[in-house]
Amino acid sequence: MARKKIAVFFGERSFEHDISILTGLQAIKVIDQTKFETFPIYVDLERNWWTGEGLLNQSNYPLGKKLPKDIRRVRFVVGEGKGYIETVSKGIFRNNNREYFDAAFLAFHGDFGETGAFQGLMESSGIPYTGCRMLASTVFMNKVTTKQICRSLGIPVLPEIILERPEDKVFFDVKEITKGVDLPFPLCVKPLHLGSSIAVSKVTTKEELDSAVIKVFALDNQAIIEPFVENLEEYNISVTRVFGEIRCSVIERPTRKNSILAFSDKYQSGGKGKGIKGGKVCSFSELNGLLGLSREYNPGELTSEQREKIISWSKALFLAMDGRGEPRIDFLCNSKTGELWLGEVNPIPGSFGYYLWENSDPKINFTKLLTGLIEEAFKEAGKKSLAYGTLKDNRIFEDK
Repeated sequence: MARKKIAVFFGERSFEHDISILTGLQAIKVIDQTKFETFPIYVDLERNWWTGEGLLNQSNYPLGKKLPKDIRRVRFVVGEGKGYIETVSKGIFRNNNREYFDAAFLAFHGDFGETGAFQGLMESSGIPYTGCRMLASTVFMNKVTTKQICRSLGIPVLPEIILERPEDKVFFDVKEITKGVDLPFPLCVKPLHLGSSIAVSKVTTKEELDSAVIKVFALDNQAIIEPFVENLEEYNISVTRVFGEIRCSVIERPTRKNSILAFSDKYQSGGKGKGIKGGKVCSFSELNGLLGLSREYNPGELTSEQREKIISWSKALFLAMDGRGEPRIDFLCNSKTGELWLGEVNPIPGSFGYYLWENSDPKINFTKLLTGLIEEAFKEAGKKSLAYGTLKDNRIFEDK
């Protein structure tokens, strides 16, 4: 049987661009090549699409003006039953060689690729794709919408205030914008739409609040303000149905250096401290989950009641959103009172959260996890094909 051809997408115009490169290259290395034939499609910061073997060499990032010969710019084409890419050529002697693929493996993080937009592109093109569907991706990447769904399910979340960046003003009075914040300090300030703990701040004064909001507005058009959880511990869990029934991974407690889990804790710790610097990405051998982030699995301080809440709430939210893929759900906990709140959901977690599944019981290794995601993509596309199989029988206008 011929191997299915899988295009692995990564990059995009996102503040998590470099993390996406790492995740994409991980996927290509780990996907079972006896079952699938993979090739990379890199979307750069200007949203140009590229392919070629040279993209597998980490030393080629970021792409410069002088490209290796085995990297070429391509464009996406639909309309012939399934999608394909073709080389963007100039001049009289064009060579628009085509490369078809059977499914899209999404390794995006952040804007466009994780927010439902790219999922919508694949849906409208009829191409199988991995991960959360379009609606769930859109909801989960909006922290307020996620909270609203949680409240409807009885899942506890923190109260919030949303601040809007003025649309028509380059210069604005941040004090005027924050004057209505009536939550008691300390507070947590973060972008409404971004992940990877980017621009997340703990603030204890009005001056710190104003500064944090300005930092968020440089990256996002909305800031979310929440009470800071005292005695904070964070717990993460992943949910999937790619192996049949909805099941949860092991629970982890990530280790942090500061009062909040910051970007540097996630992506610039461990691995000899290299992480991502100066546009360079660290080697695959240095990756350990989220680049060496320290963590404890099945943390002993959690009671059986707390564990059950984390698991049941995660399954309920996943089911309510007709979940697909294996999103990671993050919880906040006051370690002294034992109170738990759902913090946020990551539709495509860094490294696909494989470390959570490799430490679960039963253990699911990285390759098996990615195989499950690809097989789920074909299964979901097959459901759509079956649903529209009788479309022609119900048309008003007959073919001439």
